[in-house]
Amino acid sequence: MAADEYSIRNSTNLDNIQWTRLDHTTGTALGSFLVLNGPSSNVAYRTIVPVEPNTNYVFCAFATNLVNGSNNSDPNLTIDIDGVSQLVGVDLPKQVGKWWILTFSYFSGSNSGMVPIEITDIDPSLQNDCAIDDVSFRECMIEKVCCEDEDLFDDYLILDRL
Repeated sequence: MAADEYSIRNSTNLDNIQWTRLDHTTGTALGSFLVLNGPSSNVAYRTIVPVEPNTNYVFCAFATNLVNGSNNSDPNLTIDIDGVSQLVGVDLPKQVGKWWILTFSYFSGSNSGMVPIEITDIDPSLQNDCAIDDVSFRECMIEKVCCEDEDLFDDYLILDRL
């Protein structure tokens, strides 16, 4: 994979000797996850989801720093819904085997219809490779309960690249 590219991979075909991770969902080498090779301030993940007005939702995803070397910067993620930052500047420090939970509540207010969700790596470095797994966005009254079901992946969350 070239810099600024993404792919669905598993631990057996990561393409970079500095990358080490197992799938978050299964914890095995054969589980798949989204690999981002130095997004360099571009949108790394984008999807469109339906929302109803005046409804509470919870976003959950797991992310990890793929690089186990010391000569790179850490990915720094921001998550936007409908152009508004919901989670800003989340560093993914190097820690082998660690998947970091990214979660927040979202109230739709008067919004209805289809809205975009975007995850951006705001660190401009090319060697800040990361992976994302187990993304969900769903209506939920209690955030903790929604995020505990880590294998949720709503069918309408489709991986797109801008």
